Amino acid sequence: MDWKLEVVPVPVSDVAKAKHFYADQVGFVVDHDTRVSAEQRFVQLTPRGSGCSIVLGAATTPPGSLQGLQLVVDDIEAAREELLGRGVQAGPIHHYGPEGMAEGRGGDWNSFVSFADPDGNGWVLQERPAVRDSAQESLDRLSRALDQTGALIEAARPEQATAPTPCRSWDVRTLINHVIDEVHQFALVTCGGAREASGTVGDGEWNSAYRAAAEELRAAWREPGAMERTIKLPGGEVSAAWTVGQQITELVTHAWDIAKATGQPTDLDPQLANVALQWGRDNVLPEFRGAEQDGFHLGAEVEADEDAPVYDRVAAFGGRDPGWS
Repeated sequence: MDWKLEVVPVPVSDVAKAKHFYADQVGFVVDHDTRVSAEQRFVQLTPRGSGCSIVLGAATTPPGSLQGLQLVVDDIEAAREELLGRGVQAGPIHHYGPEGMAEGRGGDWNSFVSFADPDGNGWVLQERPAVRDSAQESLDRLSRALDQTGALIEAARPEQATAPTPCRSWDVRTLINHVIDEVHQFALVTCGGAREASGTVGDGEWNSAYRAAAEELRAAWREPGAMERTIKLPGGEVSAAWTVGQQITELVTHAWDIAKATGQPTDLDPQLANVALQWGRDNVLPEFRGAEQDGFHLGAEVEADEDAPVYDRVAAFGGRDPGWS
């Protein structure tokens, strides 16, 4: 016989105010809102994807006395950003360390964010360990990254070609040509070939050249056995699956560069940014960074506030100044 926890009463002083908080700010789904008398009203809400609900108006304990309700999420940073964007005062990411609670992410099941409702009832977000993406999920994200960068290139105007960019000595023309060339070379190595420069593209041809390179890369990944290949890069051999993350990270970082340089919004796809940021943290070693004049493509990481937009944190990780203008 199953014994299922279905509903948890949350003690609140004002049902209407609490309903607004949980439904409109936290994003819970309203299951029903029932008034049984002039004094008694019950509102049941369910967190997205949860098998357990909460009910407002049925608790017998003092408002704000419920603490430690826990929600499990796949991405603690994205969840926290969503709460902050909805006006919820979510605390910093923290974990349990040898000396107690400490700021920052921890290991598996050890990254948390706390918040409270208007009465002080306390909630905790906990991040579940990442599940290894399927090959198709990774390629779907790459396709989204290609589309995102493509939309920014399409909106860039030829008269912006000589405008400066966050990429130090590059202007917009050089940056966009670099991205087009990189996508083309991604396609070559994904097919098992060697890197080969594609040449400079005219200012009026950015969009068509990028679209062609993007389709070339998508076609390379559609080839049978593409994800099982070993890819040869200048630094050695890597798995094909590893290069998907590299390609997403490159596209996401340069999407921010192009958006900044051409005056476009930088509030881009947050899931792609988090994928890129995690890939970078897992794979970019200190010895990969250095000064441009010494031949390095990645500068020293710039400090960014933990509460900064995720694309600003991607830029900072990539050695850019998030406040560049």
